[in-house]
Amino acid sequence: MIARLVPVLLCGVIATPIAIAADTIVLIDLTLDPAAGTMSVVAKSPTGLAYTVGPFSPDDDAVISIDGSFVPARLWWAPRDPVLERYRLTISVPPGQVALASAAMIDERRSDDGYRAVFEGRFADGVAAIFAGPYAIVERDQGPVRLRTYFHPGGEDLARPYLEQAAAYIDGYAAEIGAYPYPAFAIVSAPLPVGLGFPGIAYVSRRILPMPFMRTRSLAHEVLHNWWGNGIRPDYRHGNWSEGLTTYMADYRLAERSGAEAAREMRFGWLRDFMAVPAARDTPVRSFTMRDHGAAQAIGYGKVAMIFHMLRQSIGDAAFGSLLREFWREHKGGVATWDDIARLAPAIDFAPWTERPGAVDLRIVAASIARIGEGWRVTLGIGQSSPVYRLSVPIAIETEGGRHDRSLAIDSETATATFHFDQRPRAIAIDPDFHLFRRLADGEAPPILRDVMFDDHAGVVTIDADEDVRAEAAMLASRVLRREAVAVGLEDGPAILIGLTSTISGALAAAGLAPIPKALANRGSARAWAVRRGEGTSLLIVAADDIDSLSALARPLPHYGGRSYVVFDGAKAIDKGLWPAGTDHALRRAFE
Repeated sequence: MIARLVPVLLCGVIATPIAIAADTIVLIDLTLDPAAGTMSVVAKSPTGLAYTVGPFSPDDDAVISIDGSFVPARLWWAPRDPVLERYRLTISVPPGQVALASAAMIDERRSDDGYRAVFEGRFADGVAAIFAGPYAIVERDQGPVRLRTYFHPGGEDLARPYLEQAAAYIDGYAAEIGAYPYPAFAIVSAPLPVGLGFPGIAYVSRRILPMPFMRTRSLAHEVLHNWWGNGIRPDYRHGNWSEGLTTYMADYRLAERSGAEAAREMRFGWLRDFMAVPAARDTPVRSFTMRDHGAAQAIGYGKVAMIFHMLRQSIGDAAFGSLLREFWREHKGGVATWDDIARLAPAIDFAPWTERPGAVDLRIVAASIARIGEGWRVTLGIGQSSPVYRLSVPIAIETEGGRHDRSLAIDSETATATFHFDQRPRAIAIDPDFHLFRRLADGEAPPILRDVMFDDHAGVVTIDADEDVRAEAAMLASRVLRREAVAVGLEDGPAILIGLTSTISGALAAAGLAPIPKALANRGSARAWAVRRGEGTSLLIVAADDIDSLSALARPLPHYGGRSYVVFDGAKAIDKGLWPAGTDHALRRAFE
């Protein structure tokens, strides 16, 4: 239900500046009526001045209903009075409901008239978002931090595992960075299909909460945002470093704990996602502020995470940890920029990575082996595109005795090095474990769905004669592309080919394309996979067994852009993965 926000508009707008104590608290009474879908707001300062609050413009981000309410700050508070420093917010809801705000709770009470909670906050930190619902509250104290879950009825069994996991994350990050910066942390069940983070709050769709990945991975990300993003806020005029740093310290660290291969796969995924970013959307990370499309995520999350990975690789784990703790001590409670991070690592040149679009493009200029006495000599020449980066390039040499890891420093367009081994070298590869933010070589990465999803020129090809199927296909393509899908021919370049399974095979054969892969055929109710054609253009193919199966893909399919294929049973993905990547590519040279 979309909220109908009905504020109480007060008279008495301040016309001229007046002297008010710096610690003046504006008093705000906010009342929600979930049954009616309305809200009223009354506010005044201790001097007796009333503030006009509103007008409000409901949008799809807001909801006020019995099942749950969420009101972003921008929809309930409008005044911007520079003489006011703090606010005290009282939220009232009817019986059967409880409320929460992303500010410090100082009091809460239940009565026959309903529930009432009081919060305090600083305007400098931003005004609080409002949450309410028919929640059961489960609480746990973790030292000075009060942990709570606000879950819908039926979700009580999830409360304790979530509280235990949140406590472990808070303790871990506090030991690594510094004390948790808020008095409380709450996980709130959302009636909306969202996953949002606020100071001291993770607001998560009730449908997602039972899923294992939410508690074991995504919760870590939301907890860490209380340091990076909330505890220290990015100065968005100069870019958002917080999403990438949080991704690196939360998501990537969890992958590392699962093993070297899981960490390597995540780094490879960041590089693979960046390959799908069209040139028109490739911007410097200093231009990234928030994720508004997939290409922005590849830059602001993946590329930034790789920048922090390269920093850690360069200075070592101990120095990297010290840098983060110093960054926290200097800027907690305030704002920070990329320049503030760079000042803590003066030996590292951040400018090329943060101010330029794109990625470094490496190539093997020359590679040879020679018998030298009882041993072998390998000569390697590496080139990079201009403008150049200063790099320490990881190199792996495979010999008859095993793998040997080396590195080559390069700060110009080419560099050469020699290496000596007792055993005969079999092959040499540049950065085979993806420690550098670079462009993947041809043949190094398989096609993925995102190649088409990110492409601004991709259209939709519908092959079924049934008008209902064609309409459903057009709607699915628009959802996947996040824009209106233009009908194109199969020979016109990148496209989404959508049809019923019974007609897809003939269309693939007529276009000279491979049939439905054996690994996907006759499985589930629908399947989607990516192919790369001979001329280099990408194709995303969707084959559904019937129109209902096609319709069921609208919500889940856009979330699998990093995969080469997905098999669905209704809306549930029952198999997904990447096509095997080849070892025959331009950054690997085998010695005969």
